[in-house]
Parts: sequence; structure tokens; C-alpha cells
Amino acid sequence: MASTLRFAARASYRSLAEALPTDQRRWLERKAKVEPPALSVPDVSAAARSLRAAHGPTPLAVSVARLVPSKRVDLAIAAAHRLHPRIRLGVVGDGPDRKRLARLPGADMVHFEGLIPREQALAWIAAADVLVHTSTSEAAPTAVREARLLGTPVVACDAGDVALWAQHDAGIVVVPPDPAAVASAMCHLMT
Repeated sequence: MASTLRFAARASYRSLAEALPTDQRRWLERKAKVEPPALSVPDVSAAARSLRAAHGPTPLAVSVARLVPSKRVDLAIAAAHRLHPRIRLGVVGDGPDRKRLARLPGADMVHFEGLIPREQALAWIAAADVLVHTSTSEAAPTAVREARLLGTPVVACDAGDVALWAQHDAGIVVVPPDPAAVASAMCHLMT
């Protein structure tokens, strides 16, 4: 049997612990360790500068996610639409929700990059003035961690450990899942 059970996020650990009977919960408390997987990012500064130049002087927000309903990319698009033409939104990722997202109001000002290699996605994050992370369910979201390693501020909805991280990192702002709240936080972080 394992000597230690590793959880990527406190939220995942708590969810399991709360579902267990008392004796199993105590066992889990003794065996569990919360530690997100190690993460490093390559130098993508040249690619990020090139992306910024291609998108001009308008502030750039980016959402990196699989395009499925639980990631709520529609919320990022609605928030960006409220700020149009003051910002542009890049969406990195693909999935079954792409066609629906492309028909939303404001989607005409969104650049859908699609599924790309990790280094290119990191260049998008590094080029952005803000990462918009609106997912409903996460543990320790990699895109948020990567953004902070690259120095990009994050607007996020509360999921997984994001709110806990925000308590110790002023570069992460947690907002309710509302387009006006997301847009306001985007403006705040981009100034």
C-alpha cells in the first residue's frame, strides 16, 4: 500500500475526505499530501513578442481551455465583448463547443487559435495582458500556474485551488461567473 497519497489540489483532497467515513478520513489525513505537480516553462519571450506585434497595440486577453461547456469560454467571450473595442481576446484550444462559441455575440472579435503545441500556447499566455480562466471545475489549473510563472496576471472564477492561490498572489483575481465582473477585473489587471 502507498505510504503517501499525493493530491494536486486541496479541493480534490477535501472532496474525497468529506465523502469518506470517519475511520477512512483519519487514515487519509495521515497518508495525504497536497502538492501540485512540478511545472516549468521554457523561454517563449521571442514568440510572445512576435504575437504581440502581430496583434498590435490593443490589450490582449487570452483564454486557454478545451472548448467544452464546463470551461465556460462563453463567459470569457461575453466579458471581452463588453470591453470591445478596447481589447482583443485570443482563445487557445479546441473542442466540441467551438462552433457554438464562434456564433456568440462578440465572437467576431475573438481570434480562435485552435489546438496548438504547448510552447505556442505558452507564447500566447506570455503575450497576453491577462489570462481569463472561467472554468467551473478544476483542481490545480495548469494554465493559471503557467500564466503566473510567465508573469501574466489572471482573472479566474473560483474552481479548485484558485481562490486559495489568490490569497497569496495579487496577480490572481477571483470573480463570480458574471460577464460584468470578469470584464471589470480584466480592466483592473490590464491597467
